[in-house]
Amino acid sequence: MSATRALARRALGCMWLITTGCGGLPDEVSALATTCDAIVDLGVRIELVPPIQLPTGRDPATRIRVLLTLPPGATIDVVLPAAAEPEMIFPAGSVLDRVDEVRQGSRWRISDVRGTTLGAQGQRFHLLRPDAPADGTTLWGYSWPAERLDLDRFAHSAIAAAIEAGRGLADPSRGPRVATGLRERNDCMRCHEPGRPDTTAAALVHRGTDRAGLHVPRTIFGETAPLERYRAHDPNEPSEALTVTCSSGPASEEIVAGGRDPRGARRWACSDGQSPFAHLDVRAALRLGDAHAEAVCASRRALYARMTARAQAAFSAGFEACAATAASHSSVALPANILPR
Repeated sequence: MSATRALARRALGCMWLITTGCGGLPDEVSALATTCDAIVDLGVRIELVPPIQLPTGRDPATRIRVLLTLPPGATIDVVLPAAAEPEMIFPAGSVLDRVDEVRQGSRWRISDVRGTTLGAQGQRFHLLRPDAPADGTTLWGYSWPAERLDLDRFAHSAIAAAIEAGRGLADPSRGPRVATGLRERNDCMRCHEPGRPDTTAAALVHRGTDRAGLHVPRTIFGETAPLERYRAHDPNEPSEALTVTCSSGPASEEIVAGGRDPRGARRWACSDGQSPFAHLDVRAALRLGDAHAEAVCASRRALYARMTARAQAAFSAGFEACAATAASHSSVALPANILPR
């Protein structure tokens, strides 16, 4: 058994049922089963909330969350690249998931989970989908070594075939369309190439990546990021605290009619076709009572509590921006130099 797979078993043993070498699976592919409650359990997981929000679908009852699980007792360290922003280094055994959810009545239902387990010798990607629409509580899927494009495509194809036959869908007639979309996104490493810089040119994901190929963690403690277009609606609303700019000046806001939201879908555009950059002044947003800024600071505090001293020092500017709300969160003691004044 590979070291990374062994770490995955130890880190996720209470969250996932992991089976290997069965049902004709390739040797390095593992079948996974879990519950939705385990995936979104914020009692053990940290939600990573970037200042510049991720795009969503046209339907307002959709959202994307990025969730982190750290091994018990492990801490987050930091690397300080030359002439670059500090990067969080998550310990081996950490699990990160991008969770797509759809609201049904009073609850959110998971529609897709894509994530990775970090190991000392590499990563294992995983993909999970709903198993049965009637209960909406169970997920199934596969994991595979991140560097194996052939196994990436195997996992996507196997899950797409099951969806095409109606597995996990309330309306089986949607199966072929959903399966086609899944088959078209069968190269995770293409977006998660380690150390890729931000880009405003044509690309599926405009945000760059850290040393592990992750997009969101490197933006948590900053205030500026390129806007994305891989979903129809941009939730970043103009305000006194948020500015959106292009290389040639301010970006233009476009509202596209259609979908279930009568307000339409927001898109930001540059006259030269490039993707705009957005900047959120976290301090100003907090003064305005912005709920998203509050969530950003809650995320930063949760990460701070699991950091080494040198990581806390490296990201002190991000914590300082949240100092205005620190007094109401006394369970996490911030350094004396960034306490509320």
